[in-house]
Amino acid sequence: EINGVSFDMKRIAHKDLSTDICFNMGSTEEEPNYYGNELPQHTEQFKEFFMAETPVTQALWHAVLGGECPTKEDCNKPKVNITYDDCKEFIEKLNKLTDVTFRIPYENEWEFAACGENTETQLASAYAGHKHINIVAWYARNSKKELHPVKQKKANAFGLYDMSGNVWEWCKNRYYDYPIGEAKHPIKVEHINSTTDRIIRGGSYASSQRDCRVHRRNRMNPSDKSPYVGLRLAMWLPTQV
Repeated sequence: EINGVSFDMKRIAHKDLSTDICFNMGSTEEEPNYYGNELPQHTEQFKEFFMAETPVTQALWHAVLGGECPTKEDCNKPKVNITYDDCKEFIEKLNKLTDVTFRIPYENEWEFAACGENTETQLASAYAGHKHINIVAWYARNSKKELHPVKQKKANAFGLYDMSGNVWEWCKNRYYDYPIGEAKHPIKVEHINSTTDRIIRGGSYASSQRDCRVHRRNRMNPSDKSPYVGLRLAMWLPTQV
């Protein structure tokens, strides 16, 4: 809780809690509507972590950095129009206030968390928690092209809301081509073919259904801001910090 504003972090782990996370990341050519940059599907292995239940709300943002929400309803909407550096400034201040090491999630962490617990079959659904997008996401066809308060759609198996739709979310990685084979740890996934752009994930209230799929990869210049892009917090377990 920060200045009267509370938020929850959910544990994201393999079903066997003693085992590292290991899953097949990305699309296959058999998946409908895939984009080329979602290939090849490859194995990612990394440690369990925590992910915020929702994107950072305007209420939490202002509780940390000051200022006020335009309206009471806006307080429960995701904070948008923030650059990558704005996100780092917010997290640095949040860490000082809480004495906890929050961070921006890595892309492979984001995809695993969005998939929920059923990754053995490479997703039971194309979206974060359901095969029917309207159940879990605000997107172009149901949002009236407006940003919505968090937690109005169904959560996925990890208890995460709005992983598909509502706002794109910054990831820590620079944009890069997927590796062939296996990537051992999220810190090492930036390759020599990476760009200065950062990854964004999840789709937004103005996105197509195709762009709200859990495998969808997009990119944005870290100095840019958008009414469609926000932030979700992550953190490692205390023993990993």
